[in-house]
Amino acid sequence: MPAPKRKILIIDNSIAVTGAVKAAVNCSLSLKDDFDFTFVLPAQSRASEYVIKMGFTVTEIPMVELKRSLLSILMYGPMLISNTLRLFRLEKAQGIDVIHVNDFYNMLPPLYKLFGGRRPYLCHARFMPDRFPKALFQTWSYFHKHYAFSVIAVSRALQRQLVDINNVRVIGDGLP
Repeated sequence: MPAPKRKILIIDNSIAVTGAVKAAVNCSLSLKDDFDFTFVLPAQSRASEYVIKMGFTVTEIPMVELKRSLLSILMYGPMLISNTLRLFRLEKAQGIDVIHVNDFYNMLPPLYKLFGGRRPYLCHARFMPDRFPKALFQTWSYFHKHYAFSVIAVSRALQRQLVDINNVRVIGDGLP
């Protein structure tokens, strides 16, 4: 009897079908014989239909994107804590082995680890840091440096900007 497949949870906060979502789905499709993948997407994300159509399970949670509005700033912290509790329940209920967060600014896995989560997580960095305020980037770097099993950069240029993090590996989005 073959060994059970390891279960990977992919967290992506895209509200649409983005290049990052397509890359995660394509990679998951190529590895589905060896692993079971579940995606966590924002509630009412247009990406959910696409991911389900490609044959994967989707769990939607109410994510709040940090924006320059007072409401999003006030809602971000409580929603992040609430979603961390959801992540604990999901990880336990589904027997997740590894968590993969599909962007550097998603703080859900670091908070999960900070609160005692035991599953390793990988962080996929896809954007150049200079797109964001330096203080935010330094905060994200600090948490991923201390809690991520590994950070994946999609290019050498991005890897050079993640100098504070010594566990960065370059893996380009080579799949179509």
